[in-house]
Amino acid sequence: MKTRPNDYAPFVLPHTVPSYCDANIDPHQIEIDHPGMQALTDVLLKPAGVSLEVIYLDRSAGTEVNAHQFAPGLSSSQIIRLLYRP
Repeated sequence: MKTRPNDYAPFVLPHTVPSYCDANIDPHQIEIDHPGMQALTDVLLKPAGVSLEVIYLDRSAGTEVNAHQFAPGLSSSQIIRLLYRP
């Protein structure tokens, strides 16, 4: 995030990218949020040709789970699926 601050600055307002990283990325035992997950995907997974899907079990109505794909345009058979349950 710090090497490409213009890509992430709109998503971490009202923080600057360095202050956001100091508070939300660098400390231990902090849950990763959407901007951090996107940065992780951009730096590690996309170059390796791996896509990421986060599946939410948030007790929404219906029979289907909600899923969010990071790097959705990547055509890859390698997918990491993470389960998020609030």
